[in-house]
Amino acid sequence: MDIIHYLPYLLAGTLYGFTFGIIPIAGATTGLLTVYSFLDIFRADPYTLVVFTTSLVIAASVGDLFSSVVLNIPGGGGSAATMVDGYPMTRRGEAARALSAAIFAACAQGLIWGILVFSFLPYYAVVVRYFGIPEMLCFIILALTTVTFVSNQYWFRGLVGLFLGLFLGIMGTDPVTNASRFTLGWYYLASGIQILPLMSGLLAMPEILESLFLKNQPIPAPETSLLR
Repeated sequence: MDIIHYLPYLLAGTLYGFTFGIIPIAGATTGLLTVYSFLDIFRADPYTLVVFTTSLVIAASVGDLFSSVVLNIPGGGGSAATMVDGYPMTRRGEAARALSAAIFAACAQGLIWGILVFSFLPYYAVVVRYFGIPEMLCFIILALTTVTFVSNQYWFRGLVGLFLGLFLGIMGTDPVTNASRFTLGWYYLASGIQILPLMSGLLAMPEILESLFLKNQPIPAPETSLLR
């Protein structure tokens, strides 16, 4: 009976999250923010909100692969790296193959890591408590290094993007001293750089303008196509 009760919320969250996933730049974060407008629906049973939001996030992480692979525009911040390999395959006429690989990887990763999280939660929760500033600094350095050298061919661009991102990240209000940093007196920047407008301007608009005015050439059929 409980499964039947939560099934509509699971299906609704999946459809809702997938819709936000395929919208360029939106992603799961935007979908979660819009949930606040109809929270009263889940007031009677808070567990329905857990089911809805969980399915929303998972479906959005799968839906944003379509925008990243086909349009070269990240559906969300987490799918930006998918464009590196996915969009070149689309230009070669292998969009279906790229989407299949990305969706399979996303589903497999969700299942594997989900099982590991719930299985080892009592154990690594104890380990996490011993993490301090040195350990977190090592993780941050590892993350920045991974993002910078995601493409060995353009590592200098990665370094430039890294320093630019760090500079944009410190803009806003200092959480310790409450002083303004690099805001140039603009109140809009007091809360920092908003990631959605930034991604729209840097990644979405160039692709849209290129498609409108430069008239991209049609994508050829893959070499393995039966039509050849």
